[in-house]
Amino acid sequence: MQSRIGALTLLGMLLLVMIALRAVAAEENSAVGTWKLNLRRSTFTNMPVPMAEMLMVSTDTETALKWSLTEAAADGKSYHQSFDGAIDGKYHTMTGSRMGSTIAFTRNPPRRAQLGRER
Repeated sequence: MQSRIGALTLLGMLLLVMIALRAVAAEENSAVGTWKLNLRRSTFTNMPVPMAEMLMVSTDTETALKWSLTEAAADGKSYHQSFDGAIDGKYHTMTGSRMGSTIAFTRNPPRRAQLGRER
């Protein structure tokens, strides 16, 4: 009987730990890391398919975002873009872009960064 009570207590503690870890993970929904483009799971409507892309996010806080993108384009050329700025809806400089030189990010809860159009 005591072993069964001990097992139920252990199971209850494990469930609480799992719930707590899940809550912490939900609050700390960060994009920090290295992300590689999966070409098989991606769609490129009216765009040339790149050979490879890798995004490295080094900062993703409530108010700041820093990332760098390296691409091997369909034409075989390599490109590098980066951003290091505030998430405030205002346009900030992005280096290396082929489409524009500024970009804006805003937060859309919970902790998702939304991209503004480049100009």
